Amino acid sequence: MNERKVLLNIRSLSNGEENLNLICDGVLSEKEGGYRISWDGSDCFGKTGEENSVEIYGDETFIFGIGDSTPLMLGKNRTCAVSDFDLGQGGMPVRFFVSELKNTLNFEGGNVVLDYTISNPITASVNKRFELAVIR
Repeated sequence: MNERKVLLNIRSLSNGEENLNLICDGVLSEKEGGYRISWDGSDCFGKTGEENSVEIYGDETFIFGIGDSTPLMLGKNRTCAVSDFDLGQGGMPVRFFVSELKNTLNFEGGNVVLDYTISNPITASVNKRFELAVIR
């Protein structure tokens, strides 16, 4: 498996408002026909030593992992229902719907943009965007 150290720009928007814009070091790896990008989660979530990662396979599949939690697999134009997702207030059922997945990654760099909606029984739906750029 080829891998190299990279500089990442990770950006997140919620209902059109930016709530995360982070530049950090990471690792880009080729993995089974796709790419895996990992970074130190303490940079954005404050948990020392926690590794966060995304795996991207073409324009169809996106896998997001935070620390030791079970990775979340999302697919374009598909709903993913998670029965016990912890939003900081205990577990609750949550649905993710991915409306757009744009991937221009290659081993030299590129971008991934994921547009999705999160809904649960307590709050209204939230439109989200996750952008990840490998900038060197």
